[in-house]
Amino acid sequence: AGDYELNTHTRGLYLDFSDQINAQNLLSATANYTTASVLRDNNQQFTFSAFGTPIATLQGPNGNCYAAYANSQPGGLIDPGYSSSLKAGAPVSCLSALAGAPVNAVQQGQSGCKEKSTFGCLQAIPAGAPAGTTWNLTQNLAQVANINTVSPKFLTAALQDEFRPSDKLDITAGVRFESYGYGLGDYSSASQQFWFSQVNQTVCVDPRGLQQVNQTDFDNGHSRYGPVPTGYPSYATTAPGVACPVDPLNGDQLYHPGQHGVPAITLGGNGTITDTTFSPRFGFTYTLNPDSVIRFSYGRYTQPTPTADEQVLTYPDGYLMATNLYDSSYYNNGFSSIVHNNPIQFSNNWDASFEQRLKGTDWSYKISPYYRYTSNQSVNVSLPGGLTGAFNSGTERTQGLEVAVQKGDASRNGFSGQLSYTYTYSQLKYSLINGTNIVSSLLNSLKPFLSLEKINGGAPCYSDRTGNATKCTRTDAVTNAYYNFKYTNAQLASEFPLTAFYPTYANFFPYGLNDGDASTIIPPNVFAGFLSYKHNRFQITATGNLWEGTQYGSPAEFSGFDPRSCLRNQGQLGIVPGSRLGDYQTCGSQIVVPNPVTAKFDGIAQYREPWEFNLGAQIGYDITPRIHATAQLANIFTQCFGGSAEPWTAAYAPNSVICGYFPNTSYLNWSPGEAYNTAGSGYFYGNSPHQSVNGTTGYPKLFDQAYVPGTSQIASPFQVFVTVQVRL
Repeated sequence: AGDYELNTHTRGLYLDFSDQINAQNLLSATANYTTASVLRDNNQQFTFSAFGTPIATLQGPNGNCYAAYANSQPGGLIDPGYSSSLKAGAPVSCLSALAGAPVNAVQQGQSGCKEKSTFGCLQAIPAGAPAGTTWNLTQNLAQVANINTVSPKFLTAALQDEFRPSDKLDITAGVRFESYGYGLGDYSSASQQFWFSQVNQTVCVDPRGLQQVNQTDFDNGHSRYGPVPTGYPSYATTAPGVACPVDPLNGDQLYHPGQHGVPAITLGGNGTITDTTFSPRFGFTYTLNPDSVIRFSYGRYTQPTPTADEQVLTYPDGYLMATNLYDSSYYNNGFSSIVHNNPIQFSNNWDASFEQRLKGTDWSYKISPYYRYTSNQSVNVSLPGGLTGAFNSGTERTQGLEVAVQKGDASRNGFSGQLSYTYTYSQLKYSLINGTNIVSSLLNSLKPFLSLEKINGGAPCYSDRTGNATKCTRTDAVTNAYYNFKYTNAQLASEFPLTAFYPTYANFFPYGLNDGDASTIIPPNVFAGFLSYKHNRFQITATGNLWEGTQYGSPAEFSGFDPRSCLRNQGQLGIVPGSRLGDYQTCGSQIVVPNPVTAKFDGIAQYREPWEFNLGAQIGYDITPRIHATAQLANIFTQCFGGSAEPWTAAYAPNSVICGYFPNTSYLNWSPGEAYNTAGSGYFYGNSPHQSVNGTTGYPKLFDQAYVPGTSQIASPFQVFVTVQVRL
């Protein structure tokens, strides 16, 4: 198994000074310095295989890598970026998978390696290779681990004055100085420099969105090189210096990193990077009379970036570091270096409050509007190896209102209670980096589908990767179920502008198909309150919470098979005689497709989760003046209701258990009466998953729903907690 460890040794110094200068002014100053030695080690050494990594490469004096064999299957040199026509000695990408290249990098006929040995020895250098071509060790065989050692060097200092010019007015004003430094690790070994250079010279990038291009785009939807070991790149490469081709899937001209504005991957250097800023703070309280108070505050607050996000994907092994950086969401979003000098995260907060007690009563209320504007907010992205990274590119604006009404005092006999309401409206946009951001990555995931539409050059049928109308009569033709859709790039760009503000939820957006992070979801309307009754030694309190559901939905929720990747149709196999519909079990590629229920790409946050209500209680009793018993009753009643009215909410209505819906990873992608002839385009045989050709036993009806209740939802059980407090 893997081994993830985080070790820190933190030390620092804190100073605090206060001086009551006079009756009106209290001056205070603070300073703090903190540093740490950090080791974050995500050890995946168990994945290492001598035959699953290019230990050695065959290199000539010009820096090119050369094929040791004619590139044919199943043996010899395997390179995902090349056709089977390569000859011995032809230049290839060093990203090639050297099948049979062992840890013991010794050539045949040398040091005990027998001629024509296929295990434990490197192959002989072919006669066609230039003079001076040799086998070189191009991996250092260090840990298969993402090791991060960035050290924080944080210095803050603040000066504040509390000024009371009168009994009614209290003013607080101050300023903070903040310096955030990051001591970087040194990653500049010969292995690391070699592989960064190889990636920049050989991989092919789609400049629209800085997307890696799969070799399957050129191979009928299938990887021509089945024996490529697990972990090797699946994206297209060329030999160094050879121009990249045009992607036949979308017609885009591809380029090597460093060409035509496509950024080259870089090591980014070492040393310490530091950012500094000043943050003002101001607030006051004004007492109108004994029953009325006005409060106001403004502050600019900062948050340092986690050290691991300042230098990312730092593998000691150069091959892993270069290929993982290029194949990451960082590169897709314009970050082409392992070093990220992330700007400081800023939050400008304003809030005010008017508090009033109704004269002669025990009733009071409070009204508090607030506004928050955040710049350079961290946006999380997934990384190779199961890690999560972040870069500071979000701008969030949040505004709202809080209202609270209170009656009585819960510590006295009689009735008391409080009811509060909070309204929040929040939106987030993503900065462009090298012309791209998370929204453009999302739109790029829709391009393969658009390329299948008639209006974008798609064909009604495909055979051997190519397609046209005449191929529909062939016995091996596969019907293109998406042919009649009419989405355009311009339409999607209009629906999902790159620089627009979006709801602040990352639940299945912007991370793509069936993946996401719900940590930024904010319920818009929340009610909370309690009602209490006390009589001498006995007290009972009921508590209630009601909140509106959050949002869900994204255009990249649903997958379908790519008809260009299907080896067979259903008629060929005799499953459905005469059918040209694809046999989904022979289709090698999935693409993002519209919601089959609506025949449209879902909007971002298009749907609303149900409201949720929860009721609890607490009972207390003084058994003696020294002994107090309390019983807490949790989840006396829980119920979800309302939300968006959709087919899946009708099939599985909200109740005490079902309170949220998620994309159905088992959805069979079929909808009765589909307007675009997508019947038969799902993961089933015939025109419907309910046809007998799929079996007579049937399947769970849950598979018919595009969204389903979350599998992790568990009904909150009724619970009782009893405590007894004894005062000595």
